[in-house]
Amino acid sequence: MKEIIKIVLIFNALFTMFFSACIKPKKKEVITGVKIYKLDSGLKNIFDKFDYLGINTIFCSPQIDSLKDFISLAKKRNKRVFLIVTVFYNPEALKKDTSLYAVTNRGRIAKDDWVEFICPENEEYLKNRIKYIIDLIRIYNPDGISLDFIRQFVYWEMVMPETKPEDIERGCFCKKCINGFKDFSRIKIPEDLSTTTEIADWILHNHKKEWGVWESEQIYRSLEKITKQIKAVNPKILINLHIVPWRKTDYGNGIENIAGQNLKRMSQLADYISPMCYNHMLKRKPEWICSVVRDISRRSYKPVIPSLQVEKEYLETKVSDEEFRDSVNNGLKPPSSGIVIWNWETLMSCPGKIDIVRNAFTKVRKF
Repeated sequence: MKEIIKIVLIFNALFTMFFSACIKPKKKEVITGVKIYKLDSGLKNIFDKFDYLGINTIFCSPQIDSLKDFISLAKKRNKRVFLIVTVFYNPEALKKDTSLYAVTNRGRIAKDDWVEFICPENEEYLKNRIKYIIDLIRIYNPDGISLDFIRQFVYWEMVMPETKPEDIERGCFCKKCINGFKDFSRIKIPEDLSTTTEIADWILHNHKKEWGVWESEQIYRSLEKITKQIKAVNPKILINLHIVPWRKTDYGNGIENIAGQNLKRMSQLADYISPMCYNHMLKRKPEWICSVVRDISRRSYKPVIPSLQVEKEYLETKVSDEEFRDSVNNGLKPPSSGIVIWNWETLMSCPGKIDIVRNAFTKVRKF
């Protein structure tokens, strides 16, 4: 009997080895993407360039010309299209109704340079924004929706490595949000505090953690409402989230406590997480990109695809080809699931960087 069992076990082991060798492991999907905000030439010419570079995923603005034709051609050329939709950044809405503005901890409207934010507690605005997204899906039938500015107000592009958390202006601290926080946390705010600044200072000094939880709850709740209705219209549509490129150790876990992006919870409602790893503008070395991806991967459930900048923004110094190549290489390191180039218009004006992207994407396709 023992001999029979031994023979069966050996046979099973050999069969398993043979069967495993016959099955090729599923190839990991790698996103080779680009963000595009306007068309610089005819559609055929642009898609020929996409093919030449090895781009398989396009993140585009709903405002580009001939959007229906663009998406139709993308499907024929076997490329996925995500429509980039901003959530709490909406200058047009704020121009029509200034009461929509979020309020910062310094008691002013949430506007700094081009960055201006709407209060995340405004249910009527969110309802209208969701309708706008649903209309886009029904009219254009994209493969995915890429949600941008799904966070609290913070001008993160101006937050440098040496910036202290307490020096970062943030929001929203309007009356509606303060009352919402009191109901959510059951924390009583001293009645002798009258101004927004006084209340914000007291909260951030005494209940910073609770406030961070509340801000994350606001954003998660909004995302839940958006994604629920998106999936009701098209259960198969993909959802990507634009994420502030902060690691857990940056600015006192500022990604949650300031930006209100709780990756563990938010990633459950998405298919991809895309941190905006613009290292040059943030005065970070290219290796920093990989560290952000690793950190975000540990705290989320979905594939991470960092977005990388092509040329200078805010700073006077240009992004050299060497720095860009290092950024691309670091962006593709495990556990990354690909990269998104920001942006098409700038890339087309940089011949050396076009070659870098093509070489990198060609290598990706070989594996």
